[in-house]
Amino acid sequence: MDEEHPVLSHQVGIVNALGTKFEKVVVVTGSCNPRTSVGSNIQIFNSRWIEGQNSRNVWRFYRQFLIAVRTSNQIGVVFSHMSVVQSILAAPILLRKRIPHILWYAHTAQSLPLRIAHILVQRILTSTPGSCPISGSKVKAIGQGIDSDFFQSSRHVTSSLLRAVHIGRADRSKQIDLMVEQIKELRDASNLDISLDLFGSPSNQVELHWFNQFKMKILPYTTQGWLRIHPSIIRKDVPRILTSMDVFVHAFHGSLDKTLIEATLSKIPVVTSNQEFLKIFGSWGVASDNSIVSQYSVLLTLPTEELQDEIERRYQIAVQSHSLAFWIDSIYSELVDFPRFQRYFR
Repeated sequence: MDEEHPVLSHQVGIVNALGTKFEKVVVVTGSCNPRTSVGSNIQIFNSRWIEGQNSRNVWRFYRQFLIAVRTSNQIGVVFSHMSVVQSILAAPILLRKRIPHILWYAHTAQSLPLRIAHILVQRILTSTPGSCPISGSKVKAIGQGIDSDFFQSSRHVTSSLLRAVHIGRADRSKQIDLMVEQIKELRDASNLDISLDLFGSPSNQVELHWFNQFKMKILPYTTQGWLRIHPSIIRKDVPRILTSMDVFVHAFHGSLDKTLIEATLSKIPVVTSNQEFLKIFGSWGVASDNSIVSQYSVLLTLPTEELQDEIERRYQIAVQSHSLAFWIDSIYSELVDFPRFQRYFR
């Protein structure tokens, strides 16, 4: 619950949006910025979860969770957002009280905790079928939930398409090293002065060590000036950065990253090898493959009018299937479908 968090600031918006659907919303979180603004019907309990302090974390979570359960007169349903471990911890209490429990999980990483959570919760919601490593009757894809008003754009395609940008965690899994090398390859092959701005910071100390080594490796590119490294930015600055650039590049091969939808809603062309995105929005023209080099090369050859039409088509798909309003309505429908949950508690 932190509007200034570089990765998870959108969770505050999710809570506030759910707050418009229910009389009362009780939040148990691992972190809360005191400057975070929520609706008057939203109550927050902060367990102050600290990575690596397992025993303390479990004790504090149960303390805050039990206080939340006792304080609230009646909890009708529980929704967990990307919190597999906490979902497992809460499950015995919720099962005993016969309270339906729905988990949102959008990540391709398979894990033992996820398999356990799959058994204990009544439903797993995800963005796309390929964004969750578990399938079956309990799993349902409902798209991403991005505030289309926040990322609304009236921009038109620029003529150069030479200013590329990536916004996201500076972690090895995001394959920003591959992204940089493919932009370098495209620069050499096309003889065009394509630039790349990377916005993002590592998520932990292990990733920080890798990122520092990566920056040493690409030092010749940053010295030449076409590659620029920036720290992470707060969420309110993301639309401004996106609309100031020409192309959004992305190389993560896992789940459907929300940054891809944010860029699409900002009406900036997206060049990615992410299969979940390509299944929904398609590729650029008849690219020989889905690499950044191939996709970007085709993009550079498209007539402006054709490119503008395609960007508008993708924008409409994003609004209709991946907007926050659509996503919240889908979650609400799941949360209030109590008759379907009764069979789990017989």
